[in-house]
Amino acid sequence: MKKRDAFTLIELLVVIAIIALLLAIVLPSLRLAKEAGKRVVCMSNQRQLSLAWTLYNESNDGKFCSPGPGLEDETWITWANSAVWPNHWSPDEWEESIIEGALWPYTQDKDVYRCPAGEKNEQITYASFPSIGWRTRKAYTGTQYGEVEYKMSEVSQPSTRGVYIDEGRLTPDFYMVHYAEEQWIDQPAVRHNEGVTISFADAHADYWKWQDTRTKEISQMEWDDFVNARVSTDNDDLFKMRRTVWGKIGP
Repeated sequence: MKKRDAFTLIELLVVIAIIALLLAIVLPSLRLAKEAGKRVVCMSNQRQLSLAWTLYNESNDGKFCSPGPGLEDETWITWANSAVWPNHWSPDEWEESIIEGALWPYTQDKDVYRCPAGEKNEQITYASFPSIGWRTRKAYTGTQYGEVEYKMSEVSQPSTRGVYIDEGRLTPDFYMVHYAEEQWIDQPAVRHNEGVTISFADAHADYWKWQDTRTKEISQMEWDDFVNARVSTDNDDLFKMRRTVWGKIGP
């Protein structure tokens, strides 16, 4: 009997088809697992930042550090180079922003400031909320701003008040949503499989999966398009974020 030394074309095509099918099944699961791992690290970072923030409070008579880098003193990070957007900062400028910030004495770990899902050049992916510690709040007017607390004793429900958010693209000062109207100010951050991670004043962190399709849509818009799409009525995601940032919906 003649020995067969190779696959036939049909057999080879069947093997290739099976391999392709297995990859189609396995790769999405691997991507989800990888993203879930990044989310776990991100939430751990946020908890550590919130703990550092709490230690700062306790070391300063309960007073919060400021959320507004480049605007005030004693900010959680500094604004190392106000002349250019952070994604144009040098590595030294990123580092300066971290180690000169008010939280550095309580963290001493640069990796804590960056989600592993961040862009290559980003060394800070987290942004702060203005409602806790914004010292120059009185200089601003308008219904987009709510009340600001300056000490932990003024916060009625610390477990519901956000401190940091994994925004992924740092804004010039902090992350905001409107206080009195149903509209975004900064684009919603969509991270970790269409959600976002947030840390709270009681030092816990949480992951939210966005529910409204509009939230995901406007997060991907160019800025000029987003400006015209900020209003988002009856959006449960926006309602939840407004409550988290300002403590209540007003007026």
